[in-house]
Amino acid sequence: MADGMTTWAEVAADQGTEVHASAQWADLARGEAGGFATSRSCPGLEYGQVSDGEFIGPGAAALADVLLAHTSTPVDLVLGLWEGNGSLSVGVDSVAGVGAGGQGDFVGHPLGNSAAEALRTGEGLLSVIGGYRRYLLVGDDGSRLRDPVWGGRADLPGEGVRLWPNLAWPPDRAWTMATEIDDCWTLVAGSWDLIRALCSHPDLEALPIRPDAELGPFSDSVNGRSPSV
Repeated sequence: MADGMTTWAEVAADQGTEVHASAQWADLARGEAGGFATSRSCPGLEYGQVSDGEFIGPGAAALADVLLAHTSTPVDLVLGLWEGNGSLSVGVDSVAGVGAGGQGDFVGHPLGNSAAEALRTGEGLLSVIGGYRRYLLVGDDGSRLRDPVWGGRADLPGEGVRLWPNLAWPPDRAWTMATEIDDCWTLVAGSWDLIRALCSHPDLEALPIRPDAELGPFSDSVNGRSPSV
């Protein structure tokens, strides 16, 4: 196991634990929830999970490609971005706004402006679980699901800000993707053909899971910790 990105399967092999559909990072890695764990086979090596609510690495693009191949509207998607994400209101340094004195003019990120307007008017927001979560809804032609960088491209000024969508679905409702901000995994609901394609993709660690499966912090009954830990 070397420095850089690794897989849950490699971590489980190192720690003597098991990858399964309801696995939780802290149980599988024998570390702190959301924190780092020490390798058993490589002294001095530590590994930690990707930040909750994120999806990085080759798996993100692979997931997008599989999803887009399983809808009749791959260039017409809806993305949902959690309203509390700091990147929605970030100020970015506009290269075009750097003056002769070397002082950059900070411009509001276009997505941040959209979010502020949506929060003010309530339009363009999806509220779920009785208002427990609210998401800014944004149309997408598939390009931001593949490469979720906002700004730093021809259509938006400023430097790029990577922001993985927390929700995504096409109008034909062929599937729904959800990455909860407080969890370390992404869920996809769809046809069996889609699930098989995801689970067999070489760049994805994906397992089928029952719709009623328990996914709480102490739901890992295979590798599980005591709730007192």
